Parts: sequence; C-alpha cells; structure tokens
Amino acid sequence: MSNWKIYTPEGVQDILIEDCFIKRNLEQKIRELLRKYGFNEVETPTIEFYDVFSADEDMVHQEQMFKFFDQQGRILVLRPDMTVPVARIAATKYRDISGSLKVFYIGNAFAYNEHGGGRQKEFTQAGVEVLGVSTPEADAEVIYTAINAVKAAGMENFQIDIGQVEFFKGIMEETGLSSQDIEQMRVLIDRKDFLAVEELVKSHNINTDLKQLIFDLPALFGSTDVIERVEKITVNKRSLKALENLRSVLSILEDYGVGKFVSVDLGMVQSLNYYTGIIFKGFTHGIGFPILSGGRY
Repeated sequence: MSNWKIYTPEGVQDILIEDCFIKRNLEQKIRELLRKYGFNEVETPTIEFYDVFSADEDMVHQEQMFKFFDQQGRILVLRPDMTVPVARIAATKYRDISGSLKVFYIGNAFAYNEHGGGRQKEFTQAGVEVLGVSTPEADAEVIYTAINAVKAAGMENFQIDIGQVEFFKGIMEETGLSSQDIEQMRVLIDRKDFLAVEELVKSHNINTDLKQLIFDLPALFGSTDVIERVEKITVNKRSLKALENLRSVLSILEDYGVGKFVSVDLGMVQSLNYYTGIIFKGFTHGIGFPILSGGRY
C-alpha cells in the first residue's frame, strides 16, 4: 500500500509564504475595490446540500461536484460555485428587501477540472451580484466592476466578450426546432463549430435567410458594428429587443471609459435555462479558460 501522507492530491496545492502573501494582498485589493463601489460582503458555507446545485445542470454538472453523505444520509457537496449559494441567500434571507442589493463574495470553491489549462480542483472565486434590479445600468455596473477588479489584479491585457442569450432564443423561436435540437445547436455555436452547425441546420426545414443567420452566428463577434449589421437581417422582435439591450450596455461601458476592454460576441450562448439576458466572459493570454464570467439570471 502506498503512503500518501507527505503528498497533496492532484488539483490542490500548498500555498507557501511568498505566494500566500501575494494572494492575500490581491484578495484585499479586490475587497477594498468592491466596498468602494458599494458592495457588501457575504459568506456562504463551504458545505452545501446537493439540492442547492442539482436544480440546474447547466450551471454545475453533477459529475464535477465533490459529494458525500451526512449522518442522516443526505447528499452534501463542497460548494462547486459561489453564485448559486448567494442566490439562495437572496431568496431566503433578503426576499423582502426593497430596492436593490449589492453583495460580493471571496472564497474557495471545489470542482473536478473540466477546462484544462491549469485550473485547480480547489480555487478561489470572487464575484459580485446586483439583486433586485434588471436594467442595462445594473448589467454595465457589474461588467465595469469586473474590469476594474481584473485591473486591480495587475492585468491590462485582457478582453471581455459580451453577448445576449435572448438574441439566440429569439432566433430559435423562428426555426420551430425542438428543445433538444436547440440545445444541440447552442452547444455547437458556443464551441464555434461552424461545420457541425451547418450540418444541423441543413437537416431541418428552415427558410434560407434564417439558415444563413444561424450559419453566421459563430462568427458574429467584434465591435458594435456587428449589432448594426445583424439588426438589418433580423426580424424576430425578441432578438431585436436583445440587440437593443446589448447596445445600451455597451454604450454605458463606453461612457465609463472602458470600451477598449469589451467586444460583442453574439455567438456566446451559455446556459439558456440559467441566464436570461446579458452574458459575458473575460480572457487573457496564456490561460486556457475564462478568467471571469457572468450574466443576468
């Protein structure tokens, strides 16, 4: 039998003196920034009931979670994500609050690695939530805060891609596809798998103009010119409303002076069941997974 007592499991690590100092200093910088922007800190348990995360497979896949049982036989998990527990707090502890609620969190989460690129099974996650308000201003505030948090971490060379899930939902309404086919389409477009998207579209009776728009979805990213171009060929009211919402958020970010960090990606179609509007991901060179992500839910 092997003796593992001097080792750590794969995907976790000891953080030694110098790195621990840097990590704590970075966390404090972010904490101070978020407080400056009017966010108040909350803390959730490291251990949660499995049911908290099982309702939406699109957010956290069950096979990614570290699961175990309590003395009553109930399934518990090490929290794989901080967002869902904060939503639980909002729904149970702050449900009667009037107006908006701005909270932030910094803590460790635990998940089996699905991204590669060096992500650990135990990782520190920081985030903000603006609850009780659903306006372009609120969405822009969250993205603006994320940009400044990344800058506080010492990074300047990064990009935030912004999309709108309602745009995709509107297009899918026009196709008449089944929910199963729509989910398959979503996955392929999110992967920017042009050939597979084309094959799937051709296998269904969809009008020519709509087919072409769907073919183009994985490539619809770049400056705000993308929105203007797509508006000319989009007839679905739900999709047009989504484009207008996206334009408003981008305009606010431009006014905030952070326009150079953001770009449009209409082919970004994250979980359709979880997200309901603006979505975004942040990337930087040398890291094989998003350094940040979020959206309206």
